[in-house]
Amino acid sequence: MGEVGINASARRHGIPDGDIRHAITHALFSDDIDPEPPGRRLHLGPDCAGNLLEVVTLHFDDDGGVLAIHAMRMTSSTGDSWKDTAMSKKKILGVSGGQPITQADVKRMADEAERGYGDDQLRHVGRGRPALGSGPAKAVQARLDPELHAALERRAKADHKTPSQIVREALHAYLSA
Repeated sequence: MGEVGINASARRHGIPDGDIRHAITHALFSDDIDPEPPGRRLHLGPDCAGNLLEVVTLHFDDDGGVLAIHAMRMTSSTGDSWKDTAMSKKKILGVSGGQPITQADVKRMADEAERGYGDDQLRHVGRGRPALGSGPAKAVQARLDPELHAALERRAKADHKTPSQIVREALHAYLSA
């Protein structure tokens, strides 16, 4: 596919050019609507943020050019139709994270599981907040007068930190002096 041109009609629904091109190049499904020249093709793919779009393009035989003539967020009726067609035509079992999952994907993942996973592949998912040092942190409460509390909030906001981070840093500095 050559460079994708964007016709003004494709911008009617406010979809940015970059999102239109992204949906075409990363289409989960593409199929001919009309194979007669100039061929029209429907592409269903994600925009740059992962929202599914439906885009119609014209394909020119003489120079291999592609022109997007329609783009909009994918409607539920198109989505339902796409799932039925894509699932049967492409043997797609489902979609995860905007990507189609095929039987080949499932086989690859099952083969990987059969070989086993090393320690580097297995992540330990702990409970609670992450450790702040050599072990679990202990909570310490302190009473602040309104002026000191307001000053702490202003400093935390200015430094893009939490009040707890500011208090910990100040305590470390005080105790190491």
